[in-house]
Amino acid sequence: MTAQEIDVAFRLLSGATEKQLCSFGDMNAWWLPPKKEHGSKKLALEALRETVESCESRQQKLERLGYFYCWMAPLRILQTWTLITLGDMVKQEAFNATAFLTDIAKAVRNLGHETTFVTMHNDSLVYGCLLVENNEPPPANKSQSSASAETPPADVICMCCWPSLPFMAVYATDSKAYPLLDNALTKVLGYDCEPLLRGDYEYLIDARLAVIDNTSKD
Repeated sequence: MTAQEIDVAFRLLSGATEKQLCSFGDMNAWWLPPKKEHGSKKLALEALRETVESCESRQQKLERLGYFYCWMAPLRILQTWTLITLGDMVKQEAFNATAFLTDIAKAVRNLGHETTFVTMHNDSLVYGCLLVENNEPPPANKSQSSASAETPPADVICMCCWPSLPFMAVYATDSKAYPLLDNALTKVLGYDCEPLLRGDYEYLIDARLAVIDNTSKD
């Protein structure tokens, strides 16, 4: 149900200022509206929403929503973020943060879930947004036709990596996505990631400050 997914994303986007919304042009994506003042936050949101609603396929709509979630990640909009330490893995010469997040997305797909995944780089950080199709069966009292018309919205998982520091932060729109992410991360790392959890933070900036503080003590 892409309309519901768009509504959820834009309720979150409405937490940004007009100036922030106009900065979308900095992403240099051909499908974004020109960087300009729209006269009001409402008009800016409408212009951005049109870039999603004008897509012909659900896949393309989800991809663009994924970019919006990546863009929102460093702002005080998405909450709450879970901080995870990656240990010595990041110290390996071959470690690539983008490839690491992509491997997590592939692991989720290999667990039997349809996914859409995008990445973005900003301020020396790597962001990834994974939209996971909700495969829960419809309630028994729903007819087949109404069930197909009421496909649950995809779960959104945002991830952030510090390429040179052994940490990642994770946000999800629904708590039920965390066990799936835990399974995928365990497959990628090769060991249980639960002991690697380092607490929850209201915003990504708070998790980032914790990373800086932790690093300064080493």
